[in-house]
Amino acid sequence: MFFQKIQKIKQKINNIKFKNQIKQEKKKIFIDTVSSEKNDKFNKKRKNIKFNFPKIENQFIRDNLKLVIIIVIAVFFIIFILSLFTPIFNVKKINIEIKDKTHNLIDLNISYKSVDYFRNKNIILIESQEIFEQLTNYQKNIIEVEIDKVIFKRELNLVINSSKALFYTVIDWKKYVITENGVFVYTNNKSIKDLNEIKLSLSDKNKNFVEYKKVLKDIYLQKIIKIKKDLEQNILWLKVKNIYYFEKERELHFDLNNDLKLIFDLNVDDIEEQEKKIIVFSKEHINITASNNLYYIDLRIPNKIYYCEKEFVLNCKRNLNTLYDLYE
Repeated sequence: MFFQKIQKIKQKINNIKFKNQIKQEKKKIFIDTVSSEKNDKFNKKRKNIKFNFPKIENQFIRDNLKLVIIIVIAVFFIIFILSLFTPIFNVKKINIEIKDKTHNLIDLNISYKSVDYFRNKNIILIESQEIFEQLTNYQKNIIEVEIDKVIFKRELNLVINSSKALFYTVIDWKKYVITENGVFVYTNNKSIKDLNEIKLSLSDKNKNFVEYKKVLKDIYLQKIIKIKKDLEQNILWLKVKNIYYFEKERELHFDLNNDLKLIFDLNVDDIEEQEKKIIVFSKEHINITASNNLYYIDLRIPNKIYYCEKEFVLNCKRNLNTLYDLYE
């Protein structure tokens, strides 16, 4: 009995030891797993640190920021000095394109001669206003210049455009296109047929020698443009066939498609009063585009309209011939 009890006690002790051994083994396994995971993470970090060059560079820049700034400024300063005092950025080539060639109002040869001044000059220092002024010194009708500087090719590319052609006239048997900004441009181009001719009656001082730029001053030209535009917009079917400008009298005569003549006085400051008279007259009294009974309508007298009917055509012509040499 005694021995049996001793054996039971030994067996319990052995069981306890066995359980303790199992616990110890579990702890070992758990610790190894955790440590291995940590090792993996550490290895990954080591790998990241080993190949992360940008971080090292950024760190270098942060540590030497003043030096980097000085180097960058020095590089830009050297480039600036080179661009100013060496021919490295001097204009080598100039290209010119005309935007609208409808009436050939821009002479390409004159344009190239105008801007040849900029050849071998520093392309960076050339100002747009300089180019515009150089071109318009020789061709006043140029109103728009698009500029493209191709610095590293040393090219200056220009796209130029003229003021719109409105009329043409003949002075000393030479044809001139009159542009919207009041410039007379000599032309031998046949494409001007779509423009109205302004027939000029010159004063005595200009009959022998014509200084064409002074014959039709801009103030009167702008009034002619306004009258034509306003009448065509406000009177249905109205089309101007011929235009006569009398320099001495500063008067304007329009011939319409039905041969009716409209007479305007350009000496007044406000031309709208004459415009309104003929517009109201056409709408409320006689439709001037549909009627064939009128020879001329005189709008020069303030607040009044005088007209001459075709049944008195001889008297009408005699009146005009007395006053205006173009009708002689």
